Amino acid sequence: MSLSIEHLKQAAEEKARERRHFEQIKQQRMRSLQHLDKQIDRLRLEEALLQGEIRYRQQSTIQEALAGVDRFGKLV
Repeated sequence: MSLSIEHLKQAAEEKARERRHFEQIKQQRMRSLQHLDKQIDRLRLEEALLQGEIRYRQQSTIQEALAGVDRFGKLV
C-alpha cells in the first residue's frame, strides 16, 4: 500500500514540476510578445515620422519650384 501512495506522491510532484515549467514557458513567451509589441510600435512611429518628413520635403520642393515660376508659367 505504501508503494502506491509513494508512487502517487511522485506522480503529483512530477505533475507540479511540469505545470511550473509550462507556466515559466508561458511567462517567457508573454514577455517576448510584449517586447515584440513595443518594437512594432516603435517601428510604426519611425515610419510615420519618415512619411511626414517625405511629405514635408516634397512640399518644399514643389514650393521652391513654384517660386521660380511666374503666374504665366515662365521662369523668373
